[in-house]
Amino acid sequence: MEPYDDYIVLFILLSLISGIVSICKLFSKAGEQWWVGLIPVMNLFVLTKLAGLSYLFAFLLFVPYLNILVFIMIVYGLSRSFGQNFFFFLGMFFLGIIFFPILAFGKSKYLSKTTSNNIFNGQVMQNQNPVSSSNGGNGSVHTGNSQTKKEKIKSPVVLSDLIQPGFIGKIYSIFFMEEGMVIVKTGSGTTNSSGSMRAALGGATGMATIMSGVGKFIDGESSRKRREALEVLAGNSIQGMLAADPKNFFLPYDAVQMIELKGPSWFGELKVRIIAGSEHKFRVETYSDYMGNYFFNTFKEYLPGKVTRIK
Repeated sequence: MEPYDDYIVLFILLSLISGIVSICKLFSKAGEQWWVGLIPVMNLFVLTKLAGLSYLFAFLLFVPYLNILVFIMIVYGLSRSFGQNFFFFLGMFFLGIIFFPILAFGKSKYLSKTTSNNIFNGQVMQNQNPVSSSNGGNGSVHTGNSQTKKEKIKSPVVLSDLIQPGFIGKIYSIFFMEEGMVIVKTGSGTTNSSGSMRAALGGATGMATIMSGVGKFIDGESSRKRREALEVLAGNSIQGMLAADPKNFFLPYDAVQMIELKGPSWFGELKVRIIAGSEHKFRVETYSDYMGNYFFNTFKEYLPGKVTRIK
């Protein structure tokens, strides 16, 4: 045996021990019997349960090629069930020997499926109840005797999935209120993991097809969580929306000087530039000219004379 073979064997043994111990600890955290993690096959059923998947996925782990996709789904589900974000999931997938013990022995707590569905990127949305407003914003009005009078209000128009450029893009949505635009953060990363993974792996290869399927699963989960976050925010006043995240901000219509839309380009990007004292840049991942027209017409409706579009 070559000297470096000893290190390979040692690494495999450490990875195996680390994985088994971490799984037992995760089971214990989730209220399961820790020793179930030591029992082959049975531990797979519990893992799929903790990941929020059907027990049937445990059987799919024994199907060649398909088991790669199922394994990725389980790892992603576990990261979500313990309140972690997409980037922690990537760490678990590529550096499991490090990130699985962090998940198991760190401060993260197991969340029920219902609770984890209301968490986006590890952040619990606050102000879930309507907040009173003195400026006429949407929400319930609180009277002096603490009784709440519910008003029938029109749901605001919303533009979603605007990505702010950066090393880790932040995903925003725009609520068009009576007084102005409330721009709220609903996630991070990308809205098109499927296309990005397929392109990175050559587009037509077998692995590209598998990872594209993984990307579609991730996109679906991310889209659902952004939608749930918007549903929570939609019942709030302007103050409630701003209080939900320090990155949320408000732009009165009078303060907006110009809005410029460019695209969609041939590589699937609609650029949005809002100038209101400072400049705010976003991009929307779409090839659809219909989507470009929808964004343009929505901005034009609320900000007539201030919107231009370059195709």
